[in-house]
Amino acid sequence: MPSTTRRLRISLQELLILVAFIALGCAALKYANDVWCTVLAASVLLLVMAAAIAALVDRGRRQAMAIGFTVCAAIYGVAFWSAPLNNGLQSRELDPYTGRLPTTGLLKPLYESMVRRTWYDFHTGQELPNFDPQKPQTTPGAGGGPYFASNIGSPNIGSQEFPDRGQFMTVGHWLWVMLVSYCGARFAEWLYRRRQVHEAQFDNTIRAVHSNEDLA
Repeated sequence: MPSTTRRLRISLQELLILVAFIALGCAALKYANDVWCTVLAASVLLLVMAAAIAALVDRGRRQAMAIGFTVCAAIYGVAFWSAPLNNGLQSRELDPYTGRLPTTGLLKPLYESMVRRTWYDFHTGQELPNFDPQKPQTTPGAGGGPYFASNIGSPNIGSQEFPDRGQFMTVGHWLWVMLVSYCGARFAEWLYRRRQVHEAQFDNTIRAVHSNEDLA
């Protein structure tokens, strides 16, 4: 059989779905909030449940893809939830600066390119548009006095991030679960097709041997 039968091939429909997934993922990351987290969590849960059922009751290529999808989703979930907690509150993978998973590292530059930070005075509630934490002294605040970088973390000055880093990372990891599970499904399909080719070649060899024995 030709070797091309064992190559991974992506149909035009599948390619369009991947492009739509990337576009949707960019929008979800840029505007990460509780709604996006809930929608993606529900989507992943439904996909994993459907794949688990298909892995048990289906047969052939679809069963192989379902097994690959489910296994990769489970492995990613274990890797994520087994990570240590930050301050005993949440997984360190929900912070782009403390996470250790490769996917967390890949999300970090995306977060830094999308995040908008605003600084404000806790006492007055006013935003400090010219505040620069990298400079020793910045634009005077509402009370007329200068704000110093050393004051960061004090009760006087605080910052707010949009999108929130926790929500951004939650959305990002849900998207990674989908993508990694999809790759697992396609890899499982490739292995299944390769096994079929090998089994067909083995059967043909056996038939040829039997035919030669009959002729002899």
